[in-house]
Formats: sequence, structure tokens, C-alpha cells
Amino acid sequence: MLRSVYHPAKVLTQVRKNARQAENSADSETYGGSARSPRSAAALRRRSLGLVGALLGLVGALAPGAAWASGGVEGETFERILTGFAIVGAAYLVSHVVFERVSRRLGIVSGVEYVLLGALVGPVFELISGDVRAGLHPFMVLGTSAIGMSAGIELDLRRGGYTLRDLLAASIIVVVTAAVVVGPPALGLWWFGTPEDLFVWSLPLLAAAAVALVADASPLRAFAAFFDAKSPEIGRAQRLASLSSAAGILSFGALFWLSDGLGPGPSYDSQEALRLLAFQFGAGALIGAIFAIFLRQRLSPERLLTVAIGMVIFTAGLAYFVHVSALATNFLVGLVVANVSGQSGPVREMLRGIRRPLYIVLFFFIGLDLIIDVPWWSYALALPYVYMRLWGRRVGGALARRVGGVGATNVGNALVAPGGLSAGICLMALLFYGQDPTTRQAVAALVVGVVLSELIASVLSRRWIVDVADVPPERATRSGLYTAEEG
Repeated sequence: MLRSVYHPAKVLTQVRKNARQAENSADSETYGGSARSPRSAAALRRRSLGLVGALLGLVGALAPGAAWASGGVEGETFERILTGFAIVGAAYLVSHVVFERVSRRLGIVSGVEYVLLGALVGPVFELISGDVRAGLHPFMVLGTSAIGMSAGIELDLRRGGYTLRDLLAASIIVVVTAAVVVGPPALGLWWFGTPEDLFVWSLPLLAAAAVALVADASPLRAFAAFFDAKSPEIGRAQRLASLSSAAGILSFGALFWLSDGLGPGPSYDSQEALRLLAFQFGAGALIGAIFAIFLRQRLSPERLLTVAIGMVIFTAGLAYFVHVSALATNFLVGLVVANVSGQSGPVREMLRGIRRPLYIVLFFFIGLDLIIDVPWWSYALALPYVYMRLWGRRVGGALARRVGGVGATNVGNALVAPGGLSAGICLMALLFYGQDPTTRQAVAALVVGVVLSELIASVLSRRWIVDVADVPPERATRSGLYTAEEG
């Protein structure tokens, strides 16, 4: 009897079983709920995407009948509705048919092609009229708001591996990047211009800083999977990208605390600015707490998707009514859910699954609303912007390296990709502050800067992954298939 109980083979089997249980427990703690393997997480993302596709198809099928039953809808309004759903549906198909095959074959991560497509069907050939483009603005707001919530829910400070060194390094990178991007233009306006010029350009410079701070970690995940690269520095760079993007989102939210968008420069006094600031953080915390209460129930994927979309729409509508940033408010909602709720894992996986279609939609919209009624030098400003942003990242990364410990690398080149979040900030700046000519000129430069940064980031991210993970030469030059984590 004792011999059978303590048989070496059975002991080894029990050890392996305990190890698997410990691994599942660790996964459960990481995602704040039931254990989810990578395969089950991918299945959840595919299911959420299927639900989104089914929802779009159902709306597209029922919309004509609903319009007829209600006595008809104006042709122009109906055209806007169908155009909006067509764009979202096309982005859904492209992201999971064309994008996956091209990126897996070539290892390319970029959104430039969608910007060019939007510019061709919009300002260039006028296939979509200006009135219809104006009617698509609600889709822009909701798409950007959803990305904001996704960015917030990714920032799990308790279970995401964030350390004080990460927070300090991110603070250094944020401060240096903002100083390098905003400092020289501000000094030039103050030295060669007038105080009024600096006042007029203050809000566009703040918008430029917000866009410059955003960093997309998707290329890092994609190239790490492409080269099968393993290094703790890759995870650290992704955490720094999330923290830097959080600073960019909150910086953009500060625009709404300072101005109503009806004229150049700040228009609110300090008391009004503090009131809006308090409302935005209070609303984000309250709605996030309500969302966390919903997540305490065992919700099916269908109900979870409904609740998540409802929270995004409700938060965006409330922010629009009070005139605070829908992007920043939804980010705060996601941040509260990630750090308060123990069941935020399924929402995180679901938002990851729809992030790529949203990125494509925003890149397409940024080309669709490409500004053409500004002086030529507005587009030329993109060149010094890209140069200063790149060196701001590099200098900030070099200074942050001193607090990163032994073996830490300069992550500046890994934080260059702007991503769809930057496109969303440009769209929101144009939508809410586009009446000001200086803001339109600044946004025109930022749009071109985002496109150029996307092209540069693809090369720099690839090189950084190869260097930091010591990828062998035979793998560093490969161009075969890979399995990328959608980001």
C-alpha cells in the first residue's frame, strides 16, 4: 500500500498537476478572474469580434426597414448612417482578413495605407461628400472613446507588473518629450513674436504635446512574436508606452478644461477649469465604479459586450454635454475598472479584440478629414515635429536608463509609434477646436507627423526588438509567417 502511494511515477504526476494548478492560479490573478489560457483569451476575442460583426450586419439589414416603418428618413441622413456602418464593417473585414495575412507574411505593422485610402475617397476624389463626412463625426467620437477605455483598462497598476522604476522612467520620458516638442516653438514665439502670438498658439502646442506623448505598443508585440523574441525589456517598454500614452490622454483632456473652442487661446478662468477637471475625474471614477459593480455578476460575452459599449456611449455623451474630453473620461473609467474590479480580464480581452478595427477606422477618418484649406507651410511643420519628437524620446530614454537598473536599454526608439490613439486625438482636436485657424494648421502638421512617425516606427521598432532580444541573424532577416498578438 505504501509502495503504491509513494511510487515515484505517481509522485511525479502529482508534482506536474500541482504545477499546472499554480500556473492557472497565477493566470487567474493576472487577469482578475477565472483562469484564461492564451487559447481561451483568443477565443474570447474572436467571439467578441463575431458579435460585433453580427451586430453590424443586423443593423445594416434592419436599418432600411426601420426607416420605412418610421415614415422615411431624409436621404442625406440615411446615407450618412449607411456610410458609417459600411466603413466600420469594411474595417472589421480588412483588419481580420487582409491585415493578418499581409502582416504575418511581411512583418509590417502600419496604418499609413488606411490614411491614404481615406484621403483618396474624401478630399481628393470626393467619393464621400463633405456633408456626409460631417455626419460621421459621432462614429469618430465613439471610436476614440472606446480606444480611450481600452487604454485605461490596460493600465492595471496592481497586476500589470508596474514598478516604481517604471513610473519614474515614464515620468522622465514624458517630461523630456513634451519639453523638446513644445519648448523650441514656445521660445520662438516668445522671442520673435508677441505675447498675443504665444497666447493664440498655446492650445495647439498643448495638442501637439498630447499627440507626441502617445506611444503605441502594438509594433513591439507584433515584432516580438514575428522573431519569437524573449526579453524582459520588451515587457518594460510596453509598460512605459502605456504610461506615456496615459499622460498624452490626460494632456489632451486639459484642452477642455482651458477653452470652450469658440475662439483662440484659453477662454476659461481658473475656477471654471478646476470645476471641469473635478467633474471629469469624478465622473470617470463614479462610472468606473458602476461598471465594476456590473462585472461582479457572471455576464455572458453578449451581455458583457452590451454593457461595455453602453458604458462607452453613456460616458461619451455625458462628456460631450458638459464639454469635457470623452477620450480622457473613458480612459479614467477603464483605469478605475482595471484597478478596482477583479473581473476586468474579460473586458480587457474583448476590447483588445475590437481595437484593430477601431484603429483602422480612425486612420481612415484622419485621411477622410484631411485638411486642405491651410497654408503649405502647415504641412512642412510636420518635419521638425517628427524630428523633435524622435529626439525627445531618445534623450528621455537615455536619462531614464539611469534609473532602469543593470541591463536596461534605451527605450526611446521603442516608443516612436503613434498608433490609432494619436489619430483619434487629432480628429477630436479638429472636431472641437477646428474653428480656430491656428488649430487647423497645427492639426494638419500633426496628421502628416503621425503618418511619417508610423513609417519610421516600423523600422525602429524592428531594429530595437532585434537588438534587445539578441535575435540571431538567421531570424533577424526572416520574412516568413508568424502569429502576432493583435494590439
